[in-house]
Amino acid sequence: VSAAKLCSARNCSLREKMLVSALSLLSGGGASAAQQARYHKNAFPPGERLDLRVYLSEWPRFRDFNNTEPIWHVSGLLHANDAPQQSTTVQVPVTGHLIANGSLFAHAFITREGRSPDPAATGSYDPWATTTLTQALVVHGARPEPLGLRKLTTGEPAPWEEELRRGAVAAAIAGQPPDRWVPHWKPALHLSLIVDFEPHELFRGMPPHYQHHLLQRRLMDRDGTYKPLLYSNELTVMRQHWLAINDSAVSPTELPLELSWSPMGVKRFAWMQQLEASFKMNEDKLGISEKESEDMRGMFVHTPPALLYTTMGVSAVHLLFDVLFRATSP
Repeated sequence: VSAAKLCSARNCSLREKMLVSALSLLSGGGASAAQQARYHKNAFPPGERLDLRVYLSEWPRFRDFNNTEPIWHVSGLLHANDAPQQSTTVQVPVTGHLIANGSLFAHAFITREGRSPDPAATGSYDPWATTTLTQALVVHGARPEPLGLRKLTTGEPAPWEEELRRGAVAAAIAGQPPDRWVPHWKPALHLSLIVDFEPHELFRGMPPHYQHHLLQRRLMDRDGTYKPLLYSNELTVMRQHWLAINDSAVSPTELPLELSWSPMGVKRFAWMQQLEASFKMNEDKLGISEKESEDMRGMFVHTPPALLYTTMGVSAVHLLFDVLFRATSP
């Protein structure tokens, strides 16, 4: 029988209780709690079922759950690295608000199964069972120019190239200057949930960029507990794919929106963040044009990693032999 049980079985003085507590700590009784306190804790357990809801709103802050239906609702998502990807495509009506250069935002909520993202839902809402992301779907900028891209197999123009040419012709007929800024629709929203079950030491062992995003989005508590990070992969949405909303006489009545969800590891998230920073630095400091930057993005993002690494390896070997040949040639 332990000293703690003996003390609980009879009345002990304050001095005896202090002695029992000290003996318990020395014998390892409090090691488990101390061990847990030294590491961050993910508020979403591994392998748990999750629900995904995506709403659209004209405002960057969303609270109208009762009067708004989600454009996409998926149940039974698995909180794991090998969870299958989910995707769909919806048609979004072009409203007078959009035609008048208004904004539109996508609000994505991932909750633990059975929980509600609505703070007004008494009994089913838990702030530590919900992680969210807001992404603008309308951006303003000059019209992208067609690049002459074609399919390698058939030689047909890329689908977005036809849209760019049509918009350029309509703008020229309307007498609009080529550099005029117009609202554009971003036709894709690729969501990734950062899956992280590593035992990060409290406020030390977590990767700095990852911890920065958690703190910036207010997903981490003071005791080190954190909610999973919901990330929008903007690298896969090329500027050439943007659709002008209201700058021609034949503006569409509906706009397509491709939605997808997939898990993403912390290392891949770090790689994506590094790519974004590198492209931004190349544009700002090295004077690389936006077209060249987009071409590089497409190569890194859309090329399978195995093929990309193989190409880089072959290029490095070719460069090595080229240097050796020049060094040995008279």
